[in-house]
Amino acid sequence: MRSKKEIPAESKSYAVLFFILSALLGLVTIWGFWSEMITRRPWKEIQQQFYQYEYEKTKAELENAENNLPDEPSKPDLDTNELRRLEKDIEEKKVALDEAMQDRKFEQSKSDAINYKYQHSLHEAHGEYTDTVNKWKEKLDEFEQRIEGELTSAVLMAEAEYADVNISLADFYQNSNDPTNALSTYLIAQKYKPTETSIKDGIAASQASLAVLESQKEQFELVSRLEEKVKDVGGIKRTFLGSLLENPFRETRTIVQYYLEEFDYTADRCATCHFSVDKSGYETSGDDLFEEVEGDGEALVKLQLKHPKVKLGSETVVIDGFDAEPEEYELTETGLLTLTDPLVFGDIEISYDTAYDPVLQTHPHRDVLLSKHPIERFGCTPCHGGQGHGLTAKAAHALTHAEYWLTPVLGLDKDTGRTSEDKKGYMESNCRRCHDGVMKLDYGVDADTNVPVDYAPNLTKGMHLFENLGCHGCHAVEGYSALNNIEKVGPSLEKVGSKVQDITWLESWIKTPEAYLPDTTMPNFFPAEGMSQVVYFKNGGQRTGIVTETQTGYEIKADDGTVYPYGREDVIRIVDEVKSIAAYLSQMTDDTLDESSEQYSQSENAIRAGEETVKTVGCLTCHAVDGLGTDFAPALDSVGTKVTPQYLKQWIEDPKAYDPDTAMPSLRLGEREVDNVVAYLMSLQKPTTTVTSASIGEVDPNEGEKLVRTYGCFGCHEIPGFENESKVGADLGEFGAKLAEELDFGDTVDIDHSWHGWTIGKITKPRQYQTRRIVSRMPVFQISDDEAKSIAVLLKSFQPQPYPLNYIFDHAVEPERVEKQKQIDAGRRIVEKYNCTGCHVIEGEGGDYTDVIIAHEGLDQITAKQLSPPPLQSQGARVYPEWLFEFLKNPSEIRYGLKVRMPSFGMSDDEATALVKYFSALDDEPFPYETLTPPMSTRSELLVGKQIFDVLQCDSCHPSKGEIISQGSDKAGRPDLSLANGRLKPDWLMDWLKDPQALQPGTAMPQAWPLVDGKHLPYGNYAGSDAEKQIRFVRDYILSLSP
Repeated sequence: MRSKKEIPAESKSYAVLFFILSALLGLVTIWGFWSEMITRRPWKEIQQQFYQYEYEKTKAELENAENNLPDEPSKPDLDTNELRRLEKDIEEKKVALDEAMQDRKFEQSKSDAINYKYQHSLHEAHGEYTDTVNKWKEKLDEFEQRIEGELTSAVLMAEAEYADVNISLADFYQNSNDPTNALSTYLIAQKYKPTETSIKDGIAASQASLAVLESQKEQFELVSRLEEKVKDVGGIKRTFLGSLLENPFRETRTIVQYYLEEFDYTADRCATCHFSVDKSGYETSGDDLFEEVEGDGEALVKLQLKHPKVKLGSETVVIDGFDAEPEEYELTETGLLTLTDPLVFGDIEISYDTAYDPVLQTHPHRDVLLSKHPIERFGCTPCHGGQGHGLTAKAAHALTHAEYWLTPVLGLDKDTGRTSEDKKGYMESNCRRCHDGVMKLDYGVDADTNVPVDYAPNLTKGMHLFENLGCHGCHAVEGYSALNNIEKVGPSLEKVGSKVQDITWLESWIKTPEAYLPDTTMPNFFPAEGMSQVVYFKNGGQRTGIVTETQTGYEIKADDGTVYPYGREDVIRIVDEVKSIAAYLSQMTDDTLDESSEQYSQSENAIRAGEETVKTVGCLTCHAVDGLGTDFAPALDSVGTKVTPQYLKQWIEDPKAYDPDTAMPSLRLGEREVDNVVAYLMSLQKPTTTVTSASIGEVDPNEGEKLVRTYGCFGCHEIPGFENESKVGADLGEFGAKLAEELDFGDTVDIDHSWHGWTIGKITKPRQYQTRRIVSRMPVFQISDDEAKSIAVLLKSFQPQPYPLNYIFDHAVEPERVEKQKQIDAGRRIVEKYNCTGCHVIEGEGGDYTDVIIAHEGLDQITAKQLSPPPLQSQGARVYPEWLFEFLKNPSEIRYGLKVRMPSFGMSDDEATALVKYFSALDDEPFPYETLTPPMSTRSELLVGKQIFDVLQCDSCHPSKGEIISQGSDKAGRPDLSLANGRLKPDWLMDWLKDPQALQPGTAMPQAWPLVDGKHLPYGNYAGSDAEKQIRFVRDYILSLSP
């Protein structure tokens, strides 16, 4: 037998090898295809889903359009014989008109020639009327007489006849359903008979018919377009097979990519999967209205919603103005609404949530956010985070730092990859990186509430909490420019020893602030039960905690409950922290206060009078007592146990004398009023829980000073000697970029090991991460979980890498917009500092003092509003800035008969100017305002204005200065019109007289000149029944008044 080597090559069989290789090639090809088209390109399936949605949406639109189609417009029905007759008449009359005009032109030419000869002969005769001159003049007169008489009459008659036959033809066209030719023919006739009423009527009728035809034409064209779109969307593009057969270079099957050059040429491909992010029609909710639906009594009415994906159970259906019961309709997931009553009648409204895949939903607030941040320039990752070049959800979202090095997508849960309710607020954190220093990212106002629409509410809330809780007092934040405008949140402690009655109260307050004020923002530095001690050891170390003496030494219980035993010989000294701090602060006294009398009235009459003053002049705008008021400032229910009467007297008389930087205003109370208020407040001695107890530690004021420095009390309070101290907390400027691995979780086991978990835990329970070697001194705030999440959103925005300058709001937009935003922000900070919204409605919010009036006075809502401080809507357009500046500096009485008073805040010139600019910016009024005095009415016009003013009885509601306002009078709270000149802008006053409700909804001011069909109706026959003149005369009369 021959060996294989001896067998000729051409005789060997390679079938098995070829089969194996072919099979491998086929498998590799299938695998490569699968990997390339499916595994590595999941975005294709998403885009296929998008086209499926498009197909279903287009079908739904087409069905609705077909259901609303009118009957096919009928073609013009023309009587050809009559049309020929009319056209022949027009031709004949046109010839007659042309001949008449030609005859007149010929005669005019002859007249021009004779006129030349007349003028020439007159010139030759040197102006004398010789026989020759008179001869030519007679001939000229003959021609002109014939032209102006006989020939012109012939032309006018021919024009009239030509217009009449055109009218007849136009009427024929209109009656034959041909409004296009009818309109053009009517317009020809109007040229020759411009005042003819029948022509005007005909033009209006033909225009109305054309409008109907045009509307019907648009409806038919819409159906045609939708039919073409269905064929296009319904083709191969939305199928898997279609994705294989389709041209790979078509945009419908390609990667959507934006290059962000200023972000290091980052490739942003997010829109490849989020294919409809910048397309309308894929919103998370829908609202449909079907007008004048009427059933036929037999078949059920079926309506197709515009969204073919509906989340069942989310809908609200209204039939003819009434909420529908579940049995009155049926709704399918594809958006088919069936009304079960065959006799249904009326408008059908439905609101519902859509069920589109989240990846294919339209960007929230697309019309605002994406119009201001075009996706072509901003992409997605600068706002949302993630890896823009990734083409799979795992790679693009980068939810695990272990696998991907870029920032993960904000707001997603790392386990599910879906939006998390706990974390979705983080989507707003990057807003601050471009809009640093802006208090609120609002744009436009809510039409129903007139409140600015905030597009980053979690970030706004986080900034508000961060600043008002005083976090900046301990922590520096590099890059957070808002800190430059923030003052210390706590009161000055410069004279606290003379302010409080005794050191016991101070000790209790330092130990547990919430025991005295349950809603206080003052944090608790000593949350453990018992008196905290500082223990000094012989080895130079120290430890803080609750110290208990044992037989052999001491046990120190830390905040986390861990007990550390020490021998007696190891301890040098034990100091009581709370009592030592109180002892140190109690040394800060004021000689003037200490030397003044402590006497105050304790009579019931004085106390009752003081109570009435406190509850009516405006104290409860900021404070609360007996359940009335607000929590802007401390509640007063136990103030009598806290402060000395001499402090109260000085504080109420002149708060700035005690603390020049306080926001507490003066209410300009008389001496007796002050004494009564002191008597009332000193009587408020609601018992509070005793929180201090005996301790083994010594009390040392010097140690108290060290502890004040250790705990950073100076971060919130002005304390003499601590003006130049550094902040005691860590710089948070890059905290948002920290990884979980960089955070110390201590010995905790129940905290999610993530940035979010650590941060929420630190905010809500700051001491839980401390260990034997790591001590935490961060105090405990009374913060809810929602508030903690909002603060975490702000902390997430503290990133080390600044965004390109051309993306920063201050540099990227027009200087005018930047300046306006800065003016609004500065004003909002002052409004917040002085709690202006406690009394006034500003930007649609505030005015809570009305509730105090209702509760205390027992009044109805309307009367209480009349007696409340006025809303400050359109204030910039209403008053002159010079007047507003002076009023803020030195308030004066404008409305009489009110118990509540406009306080004197003692604002600086800069603060008052900032408020004036704020109100001007809100109303787009220029600042400084250029005062242009409008033309004043004449004396006789002012008399007409006074007559209308008197007939309208304006002075029945508006008082004059010095007038006694009785209780319950309609004049209480109304402005004195004699003060309008120099205060109110004339243009605003005109608008106010025209339509008060438009400027201030709910006002009691009546509308004397109602608006009907776009015009104001006149009041009587004054000023020739001209409403505009009447309003102007009344305005000018008001501005002519003097106090």
